[in-house]
Amino acid sequence: MGVPGFAFYVIVGVAFEELLFRGYLITRLRQAGQSLTFAIVVSSLLFSLGHIYQGWLSIIVTFCLGGVMGASFIKFRSLLPVYAAHLAHDLFLMYGYMARHS
Repeated sequence: MGVPGFAFYVIVGVAFEELLFRGYLITRLRQAGQSLTFAIVVSSLLFSLGHIYQGWLSIIVTFCLGGVMGASFIKFRSLLPVYAAHLAHDLFLMYGYMARHS
């Protein structure tokens, strides 16, 4: 997969993750009467487990980033800033990976 295809994959993947883990899961857990902390922790845990193939360090880092993104979603009441931050993060990582492996 070339850079344009990989970039498209990142853009779509980030949108899916944000819609699912922040937009849907946190919102539904809150509607079901769960505490804000519980909703963010569960969302972050499931988000981080989706990155298990990257190893334990990545799971821990992703869990922490998921918590920050979950709290940001609550604070801003919007997925747009969370999506933008997540996308910038992933594109930065993609650029670093491509630079090292070209």
